[in-house]
Amino acid sequence: MMEIINQTYKQNKSQNYKQPHFAPEYNNIISFPLSIRNEIKGVIRLFTKYGAHYFSEKMYNLINALCNQIVVIVENIFMRVFRNLTLK
Repeated sequence: MMEIINQTYKQNKSQNYKQPHFAPEYNNIISFPLSIRNEIKGVIRLFTKYGAHYFSEKMYNLINALCNQIVVIVENIFMRVFRNLTLK
């Protein structure tokens, strides 16, 4: 499972695995890079485990948009904290 995170981080590209052979207990695994200005801040990984549920294309796109907003929020918070620390 860490390999998915590493791949997403190194390639700065989302991953979508349906019925992954390397993790048969999961139906669908998706991961998204949290990147801003080509700088990767982290990775979000989600999965479905029970039933025959997969992330739909609509849900996949929604989660991707949320990840883009999350990274902007995190970057803004970081910049404010950094600015406040340097001013003191």
